[in-house]
Amino acid sequence: MDVLTAIRTSKMGRAQTAAIACAFFALTIDGFDVFVMGFLVPYLPDGFVENDTQRGLLLSAGVFGMAAGALLLAPLADRVGRRRVILTLTSSAALGMLLCGLCADYTQLFVARVFTGLSIGAMAPALTLLVQELSNDRRRTSVFGLFTIAWPVGTLLSGLFSVGLMDRFDDNWRAMFFFGAALGALCALISFFTLPESPEFLLARRPDRFQERLDAVIDKLRLAGVDRLARPAVSEKQADAGGVRGLLGPTTRGPALVVVFLYSVTVFAVYWVTTWTPQIVAEESGSAHAGSVAGTILGLGTVTGAVVFALYSVRFSPFKVHGLVLVLSAASFIGVTLTFQAAGAALVLTALGGLFLQFGIIGFPATVVYLFPVRSRVTVLGAQNFVSRTFGVLAPAAAGALLSFMRPTTLFALAAVPITLASLGGLYLWSRMKRLVPREVPAEGAAVVDAAPARGRTGAQVDKAATDLDPAAG
Repeated sequence: MDVLTAIRTSKMGRAQTAAIACAFFALTIDGFDVFVMGFLVPYLPDGFVENDTQRGLLLSAGVFGMAAGALLLAPLADRVGRRRVILTLTSSAALGMLLCGLCADYTQLFVARVFTGLSIGAMAPALTLLVQELSNDRRRTSVFGLFTIAWPVGTLLSGLFSVGLMDRFDDNWRAMFFFGAALGALCALISFFTLPESPEFLLARRPDRFQERLDAVIDKLRLAGVDRLARPAVSEKQADAGGVRGLLGPTTRGPALVVVFLYSVTVFAVYWVTTWTPQIVAEESGSAHAGSVAGTILGLGTVTGAVVFALYSVRFSPFKVHGLVLVLSAASFIGVTLTFQAAGAALVLTALGGLFLQFGIIGFPATVVYLFPVRSRVTVLGAQNFVSRTFGVLAPAAAGALLSFMRPTTLFALAAVPITLASLGGLYLWSRMKRLVPREVPAEGAAVVDAAPARGRTGAQVDKAATDLDPAAG
């Protein structure tokens, strides 16, 4: 059999598992970088930033770079290869964080944050594609669930290490960036030895030394029973490749708008809350340490939300409760505003708000495999990634502007507005999901069966599907 059939139907080996674990580690750097600036703003010396608007712009700088990277640099993975792009971007992300730690003023730090964001924003789509292309059909859903946890794990690490490093280095904000640079360099080194090139990319592009490189991948993955000269008639992803036209049909137009824009509205709420929580708590309590603790608790809530989503999906459809979970998140953040003076209750509600919000945000991209024809899924996910990153740029800056004339704790209650709007999208998507047929995922070693979504049928046991999902986001 050819190499693609072997990957799709064979049991996943240690080399594949190691590569996916390396990709997981790389994606945690995305979450780490998004949160790190929010944790460090309270530690910047007096005069480094002049007002809340500048603070908001500084918080948005990295996210702006991520949006630009997703749009401009990520497509290079389809031209020069997943592995080369990932190695280059992890290295440049490490360099960017090193430069952030060496900055002497606000302008330098703003530019360095944009540069770092460019690398990280392009890295996530390349990682997601490589993980999908190295996973077999039976395990792809499990890999997706684990992969989505990587981002909130990174945010949690950002909070945990900010508390420890600030205590150890006398509140020196540069220590966190140097630590992030070390993480990036370590990730680049591990990736060099662990990540193979995507066989699907090699077969599609036929680059220089094609057969030699394909043989190296087969050897690295230790694929048994592969005819090295066999070629699939056409790759599944090539055959199904398409564009915007597939998203404009009568059955896909509405879901496309919801999946792209209401997911992005949810991302707006995520950045609105997460980037400012440490600063607000630090100002209200008079303790930068308390701000870091609050941000860490929020990060812990988001990690728990991703785990709950993965576990819940094993037995039940997460889409059925998608809208309700987002309503619960909105209610939790309103509760934070109302109970802010009662520290214990506010921290519990912050964690619950993060849990429900992360559960809800994963639900939007997870519907793509069911709601759209295969030839259009990459298109909708690409649009989703770019628009959501753009919304992420706007959120911290908008919140910073509002802080000039309103009480800081009100920002938590205001986050309920976009979250509630997104909950309506969750209800709408569930109304469409009920009419879809799930894919049948074969046992490892069995023939592949792929049932296409169809209207007018029931049974959306969505935990059984193999997905072509891009998580980031967030």
